[in-house]
Amino acid sequence: MNKYGYIKVAAATPKVRVADCDYNSERIVAMMQEAAEKGVKALVFPELCLTAYTCQDLFLQNSLLRSAEQRLMQIVEASVDFPLVAIVGVPLALNNKLYNCAAVISQGMLIGVVPKSYLSASERKYFDSGANNSAEEIEVVGFSAPFGADLTFAIDGVRFCVEIGDDASAPMPPSSSQALQGAQMVFHLSASPELA
Repeated sequence: MNKYGYIKVAAATPKVRVADCDYNSERIVAMMQEAAEKGVKALVFPELCLTAYTCQDLFLQNSLLRSAEQRLMQIVEASVDFPLVAIVGVPLALNNKLYNCAAVISQGMLIGVVPKSYLSASERKYFDSGANNSAEEIEVVGFSAPFGADLTFAIDGVRFCVEIGDDASAPMPPSSSQALQGAQMVFHLSASPELA
C-alpha cells in the first residue's frame, strides 16, 4: 500500500479456449506478468477461466480436471517472480465432489482456495456448494492449501476476501461475514453462461 492508503488492483479477461488448459494458462501467466510490470498488487481473473466457464459435460471428465490441476500448479510456480496476488477461477475436486473455485496465488504459493457457495441451476449438475463443505484444506498436485468459503487474505496489510458468481446476489453473501471479520476488499469472479 502506498502512503495515501491505496492499492492498485486490476481485473483481467483473457481470451480462453474451451477445455484447453494449456492455452488458457499461458494467457493467464502472460497477463500476470503484464500486471506485475504495471505495479498491480491484486489481479482477479474470471470464474472458471482456466477451463472456460462453458465446458458443460466436460467438467465430468477426469482428464480435464487433471489438466486444470496441473496447469494451476504451473501458474503457481510461474508466479514466483510476480509481486502480486492473482485470483484464478478453476474447477477442483475434493472428497469426490467437484467445486467451482477461486485459487488465490501469491509469489510461488497457493495461499488458499475459495469454493463457490451459491450455484445456478445449470451449475448444480456439475458442482457442489462450498457452503456445506467441512474440509479445511485441499491437496492440489502435492500442495496443501486452506479451503473454504470463509477465508480472508491480506495484501500489504489490507485484508480481502473472495466470492464467485451468484454468491454476490445471495440474501447473505459470503462476503458479508468476511467484512464483519475485517475484510476491506471483496474480489468477485464471475462469468456468464453461453446462450444458444
